[in-house]
Amino acid sequence: MNEAQIKIGTSSWGSKIGIKDAINLGEKIIDLGLNSFDTAPNYGSGYSHYILNQIGEKKEIFIDTKYGQNIELTFKEFLKRLYRFKNLKSFKRSFKNIKINNKERNDESFWDLNKIEQALYTSIEDLYNCNIQSFYLHSPPHGVLNTDYLNEFLRLFEQKKILLGISEPDVRDLMLIVKNFPSINLQISLDTFWKNKNDLISYPNNIIINGIFRKLKNEDLQNNKTKNIFFADFLDILEKKKNYKIILGINSYYSFEKLKKIIKDFSNIN
Repeated sequence: MNEAQIKIGTSSWGSKIGIKDAINLGEKIIDLGLNSFDTAPNYGSGYSHYILNQIGEKKEIFIDTKYGQNIELTFKEFLKRLYRFKNLKSFKRSFKNIKINNKERNDESFWDLNKIEQALYTSIEDLYNCNIQSFYLHSPPHGVLNTDYLNEFLRLFEQKKILLGISEPDVRDLMLIVKNFPSINLQISLDTFWKNKNDLISYPNNIIINGIFRKLKNEDLQNNKTKNIFFADFLDILEKKKNYKIILGINSYYSFEKLKKIIKDFSNIN
């Protein structure tokens, strides 16, 4: 396990944690030697892209972002964005990817590749101070992904020097990707990984696993809904599979202290 295998999750940057504190945390995280972040246009009440771009103005950072997150415009969502208001430009842009009706993501037209390509250009505009490393389709419904679609997905983006991925695919689509599209990154939950571990470790896909802070401890996880997971066993997998990464969601100074401890523990193990 090495620090290059750690990505920082920013789903709460701009919502649970304010913009100023999120920027401060991001800079502290980079000072630890970590510069890879996972985000999406609607993360942090629509402010995560803005925050990362502010950090990227001073520090070199690498970003994974997504298309297709299921966030519907509600009064609560409006208030969350208003509560973290910093300036009119970022406030207006925080609504750009929110949906009037989240059921539209179940329509085939929502996953049209030309629309996805345009979403990538929008992310590039949002994150112009950053290096976009990977671009994911977020939880496409079963029936969207097939061999022809994924081949066209790869062809459309092959000149862009950005890695392509699927985040939280339907479990019925998982093996299609793993067996036939090893160049497509997978971002999956710890539970999904553990349920399909024997199949996944046989294939060369780059796999990013999230849910670590919620699930992994230094002792046996008695309450895990799939099976018991031992931290040492998981670290052993990461040590052997250098193409595997983990997402550690940082949403407070408390979780930042946990991150420092994890990095220290990794250093002691290595």
